[in-house]
Amino acid sequence: MLSRFISRLDERGLPLYHLLKKAKHFEWTSKAQEALDMVKLLLTRALILVPPTDGESLLLYIAATIQVVSAALVVEREEEGHALKV
Repeated sequence: MLSRFISRLDERGLPLYHLLKKAKHFEWTSKAQEALDMVKLLLTRALILVPPTDGESLLLYIAATIQVVSAALVVEREEEGHALKV
């Protein structure tokens, strides 16, 4: 679900996913460190937040696991240059 809010997360986090698959041999690499730093940077950058206007629909995204529940309240708006709402 996190990939909905971070574009190309699968590509950017690939070195981290490779580490998780190799259960027998774990070796932290410079590529894994770069991937972790990139994900941390993307998660700590401030998003552009704007208040919803009257009558505008709000979408609630929920991701739940055994350990945590995350939620995001989102407004989709038409934007010039985009075919779909952003």
